[in-house]
Amino acid sequence: MKFNFSFGKKKKGIIEWAKISIVLEGIIEILSSVLKIDRKKLWDIVDEIQRELLKRGWIDDTVNDYVINTPELLDQRVERDIDKAIEEYENLEEEPTKDFIYYEKEPDGSKAQELLGGEIGIKGIWNSDEDK
Repeated sequence: MKFNFSFGKKKKGIIEWAKISIVLEGIIEILSSVLKIDRKKLWDIVDEIQRELLKRGWIDDTVNDYVINTPELLDQRVERDIDKAIEEYENLEEEPTKDFIYYEKEPDGSKAQELLGGEIGIKGIWNSDEDK
């Protein structure tokens, strides 16, 4: 008698991912047309809800894995997380501090900055303008 034990997370095959993709995209498409909400905004809502439910342990990580493995959805998540982090930083103090300055720069032509869309950072007042 042969036993096949699987420990840890079982990987989904191509057929399972195809089924999940059809179901999720179908649901989003239907909701988008019925509620007249942009698909991108609807995906943002679904992603945030599933992240909270996953954090609480109420659902498995199927939808999260789908978002992570879909480049467009992952880009949306990263952009949303960065915007949220910047907003949280800016709201730390009621009046912006004079010691630090937030800045953004266009890509300098390097491959990394082209992929990231430029440079963002926080500099102190002790840095000269050339250090931005």
